[in-house]
Amino acid sequence: MNRILIPVAGVIVAVLWALSAVVVVREDQQAVIRSFNAIQRAQTDSGLSFKLPTPFGSVDFIEKRVLATDPEIEQFILSDDTRLDVDYYVRYRITDPITYVRNTNDLLSVQQVEQASKDSLSEALRSVNLSTVLSDQRDQLLLEVRSSISDKMGQLGIDVVDIRIGRADFVAENLPFAFNEMSADLLDTYKSELSNGSAEGERLRATANQEARTRVAEANATAAIMRGEAEAEAARLLNAAHGQDVEFYTFWRSMQSYRESIATDEKSLILTTDNDFLKSLQSPNLLQ
Repeated sequence: MNRILIPVAGVIVAVLWALSAVVVVREDQQAVIRSFNAIQRAQTDSGLSFKLPTPFGSVDFIEKRVLATDPEIEQFILSDDTRLDVDYYVRYRITDPITYVRNTNDLLSVQQVEQASKDSLSEALRSVNLSTVLSDQRDQLLLEVRSSISDKMGQLGIDVVDIRIGRADFVAENLPFAFNEMSADLLDTYKSELSNGSAEGERLRATANQEARTRVAEANATAAIMRGEAEAEAARLLNAAHGQDVEFYTFWRSMQSYRESIATDEKSLILTTDNDFLKSLQSPNLLQ
């Protein structure tokens, strides 16, 4: 019986020992493979890899996901001597696993990231005033801070993805100064907007007046052209009518003339017997 168990146990041990050379790397992991404790290579893709069987070979698994650290609230001093209690956080990832395991470890790396973040943020805030921190310029400031931290942490194989200020509170003794600073900034903004609005109003009024004058001139020109065309058409029609019955036109013009002559309180009109108007009235054709 022992003759059978000993070989079987030996085979099992040999298989297990051989399987210890297989490295399974998950999606959220990176692996640094060692041989005789010396770093051989890094496995950054998920899947199977191989190393020397234990104890000749070993593997260090490194996080591939984005990591975050949330340091304690720190007090920073701005260029205008305003003191702020700042709550911020940093997101980073390990991009060079070999450099990482050679220079740091998981616990130490968190401390190093927090210290580098504190130093870079302090340096950046020391160069700006409260207005910058409260304005949209803060985003650009944080981009510069992130770049500074990445430069410092690059030698550890770490890349800083983002740094954000979650909250910034005034230190109690600085509240009156901060209020005055904010009031002055708001007043400047109000004056600037008021000035810009007045200038824009003047520009719009000038544009509207110019457009109105242009349209009136165009309308007058169009009306003059239409009047000229209408008068020309009326003259053409009148001339055409005259040509069709000259005698009637002469009579009609005479009627118009006499109507204007007797359009007074005087109801009598004295004519000679050879007057054309009298002859027209006596004409037999008028009664037909």
